Amino acid sequence: MQSNIPHNFQELIESGELAFVGKVKALEDKPYLGVTTAAYTMATINVTQVLNGDQSFIN
Repeated sequence: MQSNIPHNFQELIESGELAFVGKVKALEDKPYLGVTTAAYTMATINVTQVLNGDQSFIN
């Protein structure tokens, strides 16, 4: 049994560094070719409400 699983939605929100409500405005694929090869996606988001964390992220 894992004890670090939040028991409810509020505990889940409080456990993260930043939880927000927003909308994805754009997605961009970003392959990385260096010592290792990796692929990731960059998302441009519009934050409308910060549920937990730094309020300065609101656009």
